[in-house]
Amino acid sequence: MERFFDRLGRRFDEMSREFEDAVEESPLPTSPSEAAELPSAPTPPVLSGSAAARVDVADEGDAYVVAVDLPGYESEEIDLQLRDGRLRLEATRESTAEESDATYVRRERTRQSVSRTIPLPGPVVEDEVSAAYRNGVLSVTLPKVDEEGGGRRIDVE
Repeated sequence: MERFFDRLGRRFDEMSREFEDAVEESPLPTSPSEAAELPSAPTPPVLSGSAAARVDVADEGDAYVVAVDLPGYESEEIDLQLRDGRLRLEATRESTAEESDATYVRRERTRQSVSRTIPLPGPVVEDEVSAAYRNGVLSVTLPKVDEEGGGRRIDVE
């Protein structure tokens, strides 16, 4: 048994040396100034709440379309806000169920909420954003800002 622990100790020492060598050869930054020079990663969506809603963001050419799975909610329970290039979604629903018989009474209350912050891939025309909720799916259409300067086209008569 003693030889087993001796071999195990030697293997542990070898692994420690290999790890230290790998860290020394690593391309990772070794100081805060080196870390500051690295490009920043895109901001991931923020998830919170008792359930995470599945989100798809599609580029449809002239607009971004965000589809969110929200089964069981009513449109009045969904709050959408667009601010600083982010679409913020909050949905909350509450329900109460009661059961009773001759000897037992039970009352359950549930509250479910979903909160998502979705970074948009580019600028959008805030005044033209529209949303629809059908069959448990929220669809938000966000028209893109015209890439040629953000102006608007004027028809000539």
